[in-house]
Amino acid sequence: AEAARAALEDLRLALAEAVGGGAPPVLTVGFLHSLGPSVVGELVSAFHAAEPAVHVVHHEGSGVRLVEELRGGGVDIAVLAPHPGEGFRWMPLGRQALSLVMPTHHRLAGRDSIDLAEAADEGFLALDPRYSTRQLADALCAEAGFRAAIFLEADNAQTVRDYVASGLGVAILPNETTINPRVVSVPIASSLASREIGLAWSARRRQTPWAEAFRESARALSARYPGWADLGDG
Repeated sequence: AEAARAALEDLRLALAEAVGGGAPPVLTVGFLHSLGPSVVGELVSAFHAAEPAVHVVHHEGSGVRLVEELRGGGVDIAVLAPHPGEGFRWMPLGRQALSLVMPTHHRLAGRDSIDLAEAADEGFLALDPRYSTRQLADALCAEAGFRAAIFLEADNAQTVRDYVASGLGVAILPNETTINPRVVSVPIASSLASREIGLAWSARRRQTPWAEAFRESARALSARYPGWADLGDG
């Protein structure tokens, strides 16, 4: 079955190359909702500088959905966290810290960092349990000796952040570079409080030249600016 799918993929790509005519080549790139605009912008900008003729389709979603899209061929390459596991290749880009996000008026908002046990009695907002970020948040709470009292779940980190801004509770979320004046992100004092982000692509599907070029531009970006994709504390 795998051989048949690979043969069909080879045929699809060959046909696309044969009938492409004057149409620009297309690269579909998947990005996590929770990644933040800086990493996305830098990657696409570097690729566009190297391959200006390629039309980029930005496909945004959860890690669960993007893995499914990679597996099925809906996206060519994706920026994910963490490594999606067997059947995929991986190129690390950086690390993204997780923080305790709270309203600006919260009692813990002035801290430089926090022992998560101090938030054990808080009401928590959280992501879908299928998401790796939620699983990491649960592990952080367990490490701190408690199980979070979660009264609302959502499938988008920005949605959770907006609920926090409304004063509904606190949340453990990945850092981002955009600023919301109604929330504060306090770094969590734990070695578990970060995740690796990187480029993922299928090990079982033939890659287009444009996907390979995207990886090369990302590799060049990392060589020129070490640590550029690290989204650290605060």
